[in-house]
Amino acid sequence: MEKCPLSQRELEILKMAALGATNEQIASKLYISTNTVKVHLRNIFEKLGVQSRTEAVTLAIKEGWIEVGEVSLKPPETRVAPLPLWKKAFLLSALLLASILVAMPWISPIQARGSSSFLADVTSPSRPAAMMASGRWLLKSFLPSPRTRMAVSSWEGAIIIIGGEVAGNVDGKVLAYYPGQNRWEEKAPKPIPVSNIAAASLGGKIYIPGGYTPDGTLTDALEIYDPAGDAWTRGASLPMPLCGYAIASYQGKIYLFGGWDGKRAINKAFLYDPEADSWQELPPMPTPRAFAAAAVLNDRIYVAGGINGSRELREVEEFDPQKKLWQKRSPMILGRAGFGMSSIGPWIYAVGGGWKNYLAHNERYDPKADLWTPFDSPILGEWRNLGVVAIGNKIYAVGGKSGEPLALVEEYQAIFTIMLPQVQR
Repeated sequence: MEKCPLSQRELEILKMAALGATNEQIASKLYISTNTVKVHLRNIFEKLGVQSRTEAVTLAIKEGWIEVGEVSLKPPETRVAPLPLWKKAFLLSALLLASILVAMPWISPIQARGSSSFLADVTSPSRPAAMMASGRWLLKSFLPSPRTRMAVSSWEGAIIIIGGEVAGNVDGKVLAYYPGQNRWEEKAPKPIPVSNIAAASLGGKIYIPGGYTPDGTLTDALEIYDPAGDAWTRGASLPMPLCGYAIASYQGKIYLFGGWDGKRAINKAFLYDPEADSWQELPPMPTPRAFAAAAVLNDRIYVAGGINGSRELREVEEFDPQKKLWQKRSPMILGRAGFGMSSIGPWIYAVGGGWKNYLAHNERYDPKADLWTPFDSPILGEWRNLGVVAIGNKIYAVGGKSGEPLALVEEYQAIFTIMLPQVQR
């Protein structure tokens, strides 16, 4: 790690910038003027040889100079006269007790393996999200009810939302959202209600393997939804009951990676052949993980992030479906789990996270450069167990949890198409 060239004050300002603080918020926190903040930021950019906050934060995180989540953005308290010693002792004891009570729900949230704290969402107002305005993100609509841990796919321009958790209950509803018309439709429900699932789209059908059932057990059932006929059928069961896996479709096959087997995060990988209606085991991933994400680009499948039972992962592994070989790639900037990935153009976009880490930004991956770079997020802090799907040049992020379950549908314009006028000669 290189020696940090920044002063203590500059480093303090950069830590706050990493949390998405505005110049006004930084000035208020440090009791300085907004102009002074601007001067400090300009000096930071010059010292680091960067052009923006994002570049400065990314470099500082990579070099280990800062860790997101180190500082608080609470407004400064009004300065009052010193308290008597007995009052200080009383307040200190009360603060210590309150800190213990607040921290208890967050101590080892995965320690009770398979418990509701890991496979179901509990409202946690002590970790509210920060909603951020962004020109590239657009709030499109709201789900009929806040929803987390569902499967999301697309069909003929519509977003298909399947199952998940609603109001603390595992749900089997199927909803279709049409972004162009800003319209919702309820479809035939999934026969087996499940949460902690993901979807793979193939040949006009949507495949949902496994999941966490209302009675608190895992299932190995594969259910297949036909949006055209609004009907469900069954496929061959998974080799084992599983939830919290990553999934992708490639050249007529479905690939499933990792997941939670009821006791631990696993590194197993499976292939499903719809024509033969059969599963086969693939070489395992190097890293056991649950609640990871997968995306296909340039004849490779990339599996990123996840949680291994104690921490959110940054590890990224590339799978070659032809050779059936794994290769490690550059890790993500931040560890993240319960997020989603989609590929558009030459890039892969990772949206969400913040299960145990602070969600400071989303990330975009360039496989040719083997490089992750940040891009903005409409929610900071925590945004996990959401659904992510790409339609055309846009990414849609649906629901999820941020302190409490969310009902939002956010749209991100990943690539802009510019139409040049034709010149008549």
